Parts: sequence; structure tokens; C-alpha cells
Amino acid sequence: DALPISGPGLLTRFRAAPPVQAGAVPGVVEPIRLPGPGSMEMPVIAPDLTGRSHRFVFGVRTTADRNYKGGVAPWTAIAKTDLATGKVTYWEPTPRCFVGEPAFVPRANPAEEDDGYLLTLCFDGVAKQSTLRILDAKDLRECCALVLKRPVPFSFHCCWIPASEYDCAPAARL
Repeated sequence: DALPISGPGLLTRFRAAPPVQAGAVPGVVEPIRLPGPGSMEMPVIAPDLTGRSHRFVFGVRTTADRNYKGGVAPWTAIAKTDLATGKVTYWEPTPRCFVGEPAFVPRANPAEEDDGYLLTLCFDGVAKQSTLRILDAKDLRECCALVLKRPVPFSFHCCWIPASEYDCAPAARL
């Protein structure tokens, strides 16, 4: 299948042959369509698995259909894809609440790849209020919601940096 030029993001892995010598252009790039939702953007995995084999991918999904009048529809759900089984699990906030890119935060001494939390900033367009939602990465169950003092419009990128990587006061443990 050819990749679409525009439209919903599809979960795709790209494999490129390594260059045969320094500075050489690698060989053919091979797109591999992975199981997942019909629309997925901002994919993230457990940070310790970057560049290594992994089973789970988390990302944002839009629930607007192709007739959405605003062009690109806002993100309205968090998706978890199991690449081994093809199963997709969703977490959706209330209607008119828009999610941001999830950040994966592993538990201390994780037992499994999805043993951690997903943090996502949500903007409620009706209440004009923002919350930081913390989901259990295993089943996307909402653990808590921290209401922010001021609304923060939904946005693009985020990251999680453990306190251990910086010389700062220890953060509260989840």
C-alpha cells in the first residue's frame, strides 16, 4: 500500500538499510503499516525502549469524521496499540475536551513494558479549563486529574524528565 499524502496519521514503521560507508546514502526506505487505529498521531513508547523492540505504542487519536468542517480535527482520545495482538484500547475524556501528546512515565523498577503512567494535558472547551490527566498505561484507567489554575490550550509536544537526571529537589512519587 502507498502511504497517504494527507489525512489521518497511520501507525507506520520505517526501516532503512544502513549505509555501507560513512556519509553514504542508505538504501531503500521500507514503510511497514502496523496494526492500530485509523488515526494516530504523536506516537510514544516506554523511553527505555527507544531504538529497541517494543510491544506497545501510545498516541493521540481524533474522533472527528472526514466531514469535519475545521480541516484537521483536534485530538480527542488517547490510544494504546498492542503491536503483538493488534488490539487497540482508548481513553476518551468528556465531549469537547481535547488531549495533548501523552508522555510515558515508567514506574520505579517497572515489571513490564507498559508498567507506568501516561500524562496528558487536556483542555475542556466548554468549561474553558485545563487538567493534567494521569492514566495507568496498562489499561488507560484514569488515576487522577490535576486542575490547573488557568486554561492552557491543547498543544503539541511534551516530555518527561526524571528528577534523577537533573540536580534538583526530588519530585513527589506517583
